[in-house]
Amino acid sequence: MSKLCRGTNDTLYAGEWLTIRAMRRRNGHMPAVEWWEALDKQGKARFLAAAAVVENTLRAGRPPAGRLEKVEGSKVGLLEFRVTPKGGRPPHLRLLVLRRERTLWAANGFTKQKNRLQRADLNLGERIANEWLEEGVEP
Repeated sequence: MSKLCRGTNDTLYAGEWLTIRAMRRRNGHMPAVEWWEALDKQGKARFLAAAAVVENTLRAGRPPAGRLEKVEGSKVGLLEFRVTPKGGRPPHLRLLVLRRERTLWAANGFTKQKNRLQRADLNLGERIANEWLEEGVEP
């Protein structure tokens, strides 16, 4: 059974096959957790549903239904995880993640009104991911 996990750890979602965890910065902050904690009840429910869709499609070896795709121009290979599907009504909930086997490592999350990924959001995700990779905290 999939569920949202919160507490003092970095796990945002723990399914039977897929886990979504937050990258921890050198200063101890986890921007993806801070984003998640700021979501309202409906936003958290949308996140849970989208994570289950991604988990089911990846487990079945199918493309992740437009919910997870490469970010053009990312130097570290970030993927955009769309909680709100492309073309859905705003607000658009997004995470920038790196995939490692059956874990999505979330650099940062953001809520926006337009569907397009902004350069500032990508730059922040790149900085967080680079810091995380440099620290060697990747399991």
